[in-house]
Amino acid sequence: MTRKKLNKSAKIRDALRTAPRARTSEIVAMLGARGIKVTPVLVSNVRARMAEAADKHGSVRRPTGNEPSLNDLLAAKRFADHVGGHKSAASLIEALFKLQ
Repeated sequence: MTRKKLNKSAKIRDALRTAPRARTSEIVAMLGARGIKVTPVLVSNVRARMAEAADKHGSVRRPTGNEPSLNDLLAAKRFADHVGGHKSAASLIEALFKLQ
């Protein structure tokens, strides 16, 4: 009779999905209670790989406050088109800063 191989990473991913805010030591203890021995390093690596996968598959990046929004960029483009191009817009903005 063949023994089915246990996929520890899959069990860790399942545990992280059920308790996404759980600490690494809590995940190790949770799986240990089920009889699955995992190390904290493995849990941390799986958590990091899950985060990388989320970033690659288009997770939404929120602006930090210093980055212009899409509406800001579109308004800047309309302004630049209105004044005759980005060079003209840049010179007008420089003049505005000198006035302040």
